[in-house]
Amino acid sequence: MAMHDNAHILVVDDHREIRDLVRQLLERDGFRVSTAADGQEMQHILRERKIMHERLPFNRPYHTPLFEPQMGPLARMFDSMQFQAPQTPLYSCTTGKPFPHEPAAIKQLAVSHWIQPVEFSRMIRNMHDEGIRIFLELGPRGNLTSFVSDILRGRDFLAVSGDVQRHSAVTQLHHVLGQLFAHHV
Repeated sequence: MAMHDNAHILVVDDHREIRDLVRQLLERDGFRVSTAADGQEMQHILRERKIMHERLPFNRPYHTPLFEPQMGPLARMFDSMQFQAPQTPLYSCTTGKPFPHEPAAIKQLAVSHWIQPVEFSRMIRNMHDEGIRIFLELGPRGNLTSFVSDILRGRDFLAVSGDVQRHSAVTQLHHVLGQLFAHHV
């Protein structure tokens, strides 16, 4: 029996028999397992255990093999695109490593991203291990900045978001520019 340090899996299914079977199989392999009958019960368990989570506003299984049957249009879109080696290292959330330099390999990795798990934590740790110390998020709400701060806690780095809800866009832009200036960027 393999032991999985701190691995705790929450199984959610509306069929008790399936939940129980999956729970038994996972426990046999050394995992700690909790179960929930639906999304509402799942959210209750996560809130109770103070586990940060967010219900996503879509019902497609992105970043899992279950999305593969829906890949036709995306694969055709990628087929119509030309890829070239990046001038600056570009990291993949699929592998946690820089994208390859060969155009065919770049395309293959970009397509596989839709059906593979996101390895954000591994990517951030790898980037830091390779000397990257400044993480600037330009996406909405600053969620990834908080994730980077959690992943790199106790290490030397700067994580700053260009968009936070508590400041106006101009105020936040000034904050970002100040932080970058203070770090000699």
